[in-house]
Amino acid sequence: MRIIEWKKSYSVGVGFLDEEHKKLFGMLNKITALFSEQDPKEQIGGVLAELEDYSMVHFKSEEDLFAKYKYYQTEEHNKEHRFFEQKVSEFRQKYDSADMNVKVDILEFIADWIMGHTQGIDKEYRNFLNNRGIF
Repeated sequence: MRIIEWKKSYSVGVGFLDEEHKKLFGMLNKITALFSEQDPKEQIGGVLAELEDYSMVHFKSEEDLFAKYKYYQTEEHNKEHRFFEQKVSEFRQKYDSADMNVKVDILEFIADWIMGHTQGIDKEYRNFLNNRGIF
């Protein structure tokens, strides 16, 4: 898997959320780089824990905005967040238990989810929030 560089086209139109998304991309890239090394088990476990923790911080940022402005797709969006949290937690537990077969699954899921989520459902709130003065 290749490193994913942030592009302006990935922007969701809300500066601080874009910065948080960039951090998520950075964590994905760390995991990608570590998986190409010989024995990065402890480092990958640490990055997975970091991703798990930071994703909750980021999701709270989005969810607080949704609640404040009564975003019409809040429930659907939040369900995707809970799904991601659950999957990353499951992957981390499997990885921590020395199930090395899960490496490819972890990478594929995280890359697909982060790219799909930021470029899909996250783009849908752009106009909603921008119309409320959130940039």
